[in-house]
Amino acid sequence: MPRKPTVCYFASRNAYYCQHGGKRHRLADGPDDAPDGLNSLAALDAFKQLMQMGSVQTAGDRNTVRVVLETYLQHAKGKMRREAAYEVR
Repeated sequence: MPRKPTVCYFASRNAYYCQHGGKRHRLADGPDDAPDGLNSLAALDAFKQLMQMGSVQTAGDRNTVRVVLETYLQHAKGKMRREAAYEVR
């Protein structure tokens, strides 16, 4: 069973990361200012978005509006002929 993803700070890289889906994701840059600093809050927000997008299929009707719209835009990006049309959406 895979480990549960968590937010970790790497001092050598001066950034917050998490391991999810076999990949390391950079969440936020800057010094470690946990628990209430701007960098740690930005990392937690990015982590929340990553986890929500990772469970689109299993969440079903419990997906947030942001997740549904982001999933739609990812699908539509491959279908649109012009990049400008995607940017407008």
